[in-house]
Amino acid sequence: HWSLTQFHGSTDVNPTSTVERAFAVVILLMSLVAFSSFLSSITHMMMQISSLRQEQTIRMRTLLGYLDDHQISMELSVRVKKFVEGASAHSRQNEQKVELLRMLPKHMLMDLHDEARSPLLVEHHFFWQYSTQNPRATRQVCHEALHQSSFSSEDTIFGIGDACERMIFVEWG
Repeated sequence: HWSLTQFHGSTDVNPTSTVERAFAVVILLMSLVAFSSFLSSITHMMMQISSLRQEQTIRMRTLLGYLDDHQISMELSVRVKKFVEGASAHSRQNEQKVELLRMLPKHMLMDLHDEARSPLLVEHHFFWQYSTQNPRATRQVCHEALHQSSFSSEDTIFGIGDACERMIFVEWG
């Protein structure tokens, strides 16, 4: 009883027997361990957040140093900074950033690419027909021909008179 009353600060109840004192000590020790674990987990999460912010700050300083060292114009520097900030805030996880995917065997990576990329591909009527008639070839297209790219709203993807080099599917934006 006494150990439970200590949580809200009441001291009206005191342990009277040896069993009650032992119970009180056990409860206090368990409470100490539970609170310490809780505090430790919060501290660990805060350290992880701090580490992520520090990595992002280092990457941004490196970029700013590069722009400064190479005397990049202010206009282009602002465009680059806006793109980097926007891409990091809005982008989905890019495959190149997931290092563990490089360890996958080719057939498993092809299956992964097929499942990740084919929903976007089959939105185009031609590729929908193609995938229904030849799913293995669609799997190959998803693996070898589709790649993820990010662009900012100010980027010029193609201009009048440019030769066609690729087909672009807009996933979002």
